[in-house]
Formats: sequence, structure tokens, C-alpha cells
Amino acid sequence: MYSLLSGLYDYLTQKPSYKILVCGLDNSGKTTLLEQVKKMHGQKYMDFKKITSTIGLNICKLEKSNGEFTLWDVGGQVVLRKLWEKYFNEAHGLIFVIDGADDMRLPEVKETLHHVFTTQPSHDLESVNTTTAFDQLPVLFLLNKQDSKGFKGVDFVTERTNLGHLLTSAQRRNSESMVMAVSAIDTQGIEGALAWIMAAVSESSK
Repeated sequence: MYSLLSGLYDYLTQKPSYKILVCGLDNSGKTTLLEQVKKMHGQKYMDFKKITSTIGLNICKLEKSNGEFTLWDVGGQVVLRKLWEKYFNEAHGLIFVIDGADDMRLPEVKETLHHVFTTQPSHDLESVNTTTAFDQLPVLFLLNKQDSKGFKGVDFVTERTNLGHLLTSAQRRNSESMVMAVSAIDTQGIEGALAWIMAAVSESSK
């Protein structure tokens, strides 16, 4: 009887599990962001000075009141981006990290975003037609390196990467999306960003 009641209690009190994919170009700060999240939550983390480009997966698990969340950081080098699709169908949400201080790579960010989110040719960005695995997933675009003197600002990056059209397209399909500025180094905006994506993922999975 105890075993039965114990099993019932565990079933009734277990939290839902969610997976959030963290991707973006190499050197955008994805790994530093994830290691900072680990540090902020009292977990073992890598020395920031020893961080190199991610090969494979870097994983962070967080337990919150609304569920258990696993964040996957996947490599952003060109040769690794084709592997992102492997994880798309398993994800409940996406964090796309952009280096907000590197305006030289914003055209590459723009191309990558449209490859991931749309089937539209990159030269025809005014008419975005999203038919990807992310149509119904919450997406958080994080503009990293807010602490840098060279940070370009949300409006500048949004305009240069055509994020406005992607956000509008996502809203038409009833999927949540947001752009936020953060600093993986000094933690600016990280708690708010995590709170947003976790709430959006939890709500969209109901």
C-alpha cells in the first residue's frame, strides 16, 4: 500500500520536463552565457577564461516551480550549424544568441536566421514565409555583450538582421517571440531572459 501511495504521490507531484535549444554563430557568447547561468544557480561551471568554441553539446539543467528545464548549447561554427536541425523536433523552445557588439557579422547572422526560420530566399526578406519546426515554438533572441562599449543596441541589430519581419511572422502563427539585451559576463538581463523563455515554454506546452 505504501509503495502504491508513494508512486501516486510521485506521479502527482512530478514536474514537466522541457528542452530549450541555445544556438547562434560562433563567438556570440552562448557557452559563456550557459556557464554563467550555472554559476548563478550554484552549479559547477567552467572558468570563463578557459571557454573555447563548443564542439558537441554543453548542457545546463534547471529546476523551477513550473518545470524542469534542460538548456542545450550547440556549436555555432559553419560546419556545425547543419547539425542544429537534429535537435529542432525535440526542443520546446529556442534561444538564439547574437553578438550585439560585432556589426561586421550581422549580415551572416541575418543569413543564418533566415536559413533557420524561413524557406524564403535570403534576397526576398520582405515577404517572410516560415514553415520550419519553430512555427509553434517560443523563441528568444538574445543580443549579448550589452556590457561592451561597442554594443550596437537593440534597434540597430534588429534592423540589420531583419528581426522585425521574423517577429511579425512568429506572432501571426501564435508563437511567442522576444528580443532582449543581456551580458553573459556581468549577468545583466539574464534572470529576466530565463524567466521569459521558461514561462513561454511552459505556457505553450499546455
